[in-house]
Amino acid sequence: MKGTTPFGSLPVLELADGTKLSQQRSVLRFAGKELNLFPTDNLACCQVDMLMDALDDIAAKTNATGQGLEQSEKNAKRAACVAEGGSVFGILQKIDSAGEGGRGANDGWSEATAKALYCLLT
Repeated sequence: MKGTTPFGSLPVLELADGTKLSQQRSVLRFAGKELNLFPTDNLACCQVDMLMDALDDIAAKTNATGQGLEQSEKNAKRAACVAEGGSVFGILQKIDSAGEGGRGANDGWSEATAKALYCLLT
């Protein structure tokens, strides 16, 4: 399947007209814009990208934690990673505090939230 994708990688979003879009963040941005969830202001767009990049950092640290261990041991290490004092806890706190102040969907946090859920579920 990867041989039929635009850059040989997943995920791919295939539109009704057959157009294939790839690269995770590009697909998220497209969906956010199509659903009016992505901000139109350049500064707000950059803030969304900043959060998405921070979430990529979290995913990388979390995925690296416990590699090569049995699943139960890996899960325990990953739980510790996100717990207070863990390697990603500070990043999570900063993301949490960045969302304070009543930002709504049209300010772009919804796309970042979708990315956070993706990171936590994969």
